[in-house]
Amino acid sequence: MLTAQEIYAEELENQGAWFGTGDYQPMLDSFGTILAQEDEANYQGDSLVLYQSESRFGILSFGWGSCSGCDALQACDSIEEVEELRLELFNSIKWFDSLDEALVYLNEHDWEGDFIDQDLRTDFVSKATKALNAIKTTETLALKQQNQNQKENS
Repeated sequence: MLTAQEIYAEELENQGAWFGTGDYQPMLDSFGTILAQEDEANYQGDSLVLYQSESRFGILSFGWGSCSGCDALQACDSIEEVEELRLELFNSIKWFDSLDEALVYLNEHDWEGDFIDQDLRTDFVSKATKALNAIKTTETLALKQQNQNQKENS
């Protein structure tokens, strides 16, 4: 996994020192393959991200703000603080050992208890469920094809 110094190398090089960034996306991209992502379309809010990292699936939920007083990334005064935030976000990803476990969580989790905007969570659960079901369908078809090939070669 990339460090904050590697993720934001261009910003560091262009600025010569750390003056901050408000862009979480490069950090989010470094955590794994993003299968679904929903961000509130506002000056502050929440983001929900579904990841795949090898055979595991993970969900990250975090809030962000519009200024250094209410946004953790904008409040970072050094690249070392960005690295601490990166680790904190990565460690808050809820990982599942299987696709089925992730699907169960998506559909049974108490999203209202997370105090996330209803439209945001509804859109995320829908997109994430579709992404996982597409993977499941692809895996099922590949397994059927493999079984068919084995029968033909027997």
